[in-house]
Parts: sequence; C-alpha cells; structure tokens
Amino acid sequence: MIEKYIDLSKNMDHCGSGSNKKCYVFDDVVLLKGDFVNPEAFSIKKEKLDLLKNNGVNVCSILDNAIVDGVRYELQERAKGEELFNYSLIRSSEGHQKYLSILDSLSKQDISFFKKFLEDWYMILKMGVDVDPSKSTNFFYNNDSICFIDLNLIDNIESRLSWLFKEAAVVLRGGGLLWQCKDVYEEANERVKIIYQKLGCAALELGADIDDYVEFLDPNNEYELKDYFEKYQNKSRSL
Repeated sequence: MIEKYIDLSKNMDHCGSGSNKKCYVFDDVVLLKGDFVNPEAFSIKKEKLDLLKNNGVNVCSILDNAIVDGVRYELQERAKGEELFNYSLIRSSEGHQKYLSILDSLSKQDISFFKKFLEDWYMILKMGVDVDPSKSTNFFYNNDSICFIDLNLIDNIESRLSWLFKEAAVVLRGGGLLWQCKDVYEEANERVKIIYQKLGCAALELGADIDDYVEFLDPNNEYELKDYFEKYQNKSRSL
C-alpha cells in the first residue's frame, strides 16, 4: 500500500516539514518521510494510536511504514479539517482576520467541545504518547472537533500531565498570535477570554483544581477568571 504513495511523492512538492521529516498530502492519507521514528518503536506507536482511535480519541491511525534506500516512510490517515492556527497568519491583514475568525468559531463552541479536547489529550498522555503543544499546526480543527497529529512516544507522563490545562489554553489562543496580530488584538482578546472561561469550566467539570490555571493565564486579573469560576462553581453546587 505505502509503495504507491512513495512513488507518487517523487513527483510532488512536500506540503509541510519539520526538523527531521517532510509531509506529502493526498486525498485521505499523508505520507511522512524522514528519520522520525525509531524502527523498533513503530509497532508500539501504531498499537497505541489504534487503541486510542478505537476508544473515540481524535487521533489518526498509522496505516503502514517502510524503509526505502535508507529513508523511513510512514503512511497515516489524513486529519479532517485544517490546521488550527499557522504562524503565517501574522504576515498579512487577511491572515489577522483569519486568526480572528478561528477564535470566533472556537469561542462559540459549548463546554462539551472543550471537555472533549481535554479528555482526548489526557488519554493520549496516559497512553504514553504526546503532541508538541508549541506547534499549533499539530492540531486540526473541523468546526466540530480537534484532531491531534504528529504524536510521539514519551516517558515522563506525569510531568506532562501537570501542564495539560495550561498548554491546552495556550494552544487554543494560538500561542503568541494574540499579540502579533495587532490590528485585531482587542477583538481577538475578547474571544480568548471566552475560550479561557469555557475551557476552565470544562476543567472544573472534569474535577480539576484550576488555581494554577488561573494564576498562569490571568495573573493580573485581566480576564477576571477567578471570580468567574467561583460563580460557576457556586451555581453548579446549587443545582
């Protein structure tokens, strides 16, 4: 199966790349090329991703792999939607508006959307794999859900779990795009406030202690998150 796509890729430009791989995109699959996976770890990673997907977690299964002329290839399902954010958005006013549009869409999602995002990421970490949260291109958004791509095996699971809620918030605001897309900053920041609120409520529903979340995201009480979550908890207790 993979040989067909390897042959096709020879006459294609790659659509994305990282420090040690290139990506070729087809209708329903993507082909990764490079020394990005330890051959001995491949079957372990595939098994973990298949298990996650079979349990409803938004990840892409690995379909096949091969080594050709000393180069490693991996064939994966293609994620639905498009990259959540891309830092090329800072280059033009059209990009700034696109950034604002994505934030607007996220801010209109209900709490269950954010709860699913947190639950999926938690399950991914507990399975012993992880996504690089510094790259918002590792998250694909299709207006209904967020899919995690480019996952790798990890060892220090507990350390990563402790940062889950904070990193989820940073990913969903687009990292530093908030300050770099200056001509839409005020509008974007209003959407980010709503996203922070809904993500925090999702974390509370999952039983999380979000004091660190508030201190990390709102140290100067700009978003008034502490009061917002106290009211949310009091309302929940009265129901």
